[in-house]
Amino acid sequence: MVLWVDDRPADNVWERKALASYGVQFVLALDTAEDESGGMTLLKWIRGKKIDTPYFIYTAGRTATLLRPVTHLRGAQGITADPDALVDMVVAATR
Repeated sequence: MVLWVDDRPADNVWERKALASYGVQFVLALDTAEDESGGMTLLKWIRGKKIDTPYFIYTAGRTATLLRPVTHLRGAQGITADPDALVDMVVAATR
């Protein structure tokens, strides 16, 4: 089961369909905050609660490039702007 947090879920239909083809199921949560660091904020909260669920950030290329150096340090398993890389990472983590 994957929690997909997305303020614009219509922009990522292909990604969810690709993951669903591997049997990945979703709970979709809308985040309407205009906060580019929202994924890192949620990650900090989750890791602060000692929750070790695999965590991936899928974001625009510029943001992924800026956050990549700290993503693993803060406890995420990966960050990408590439839809194929996202599918590969999530499928590997859910198997």
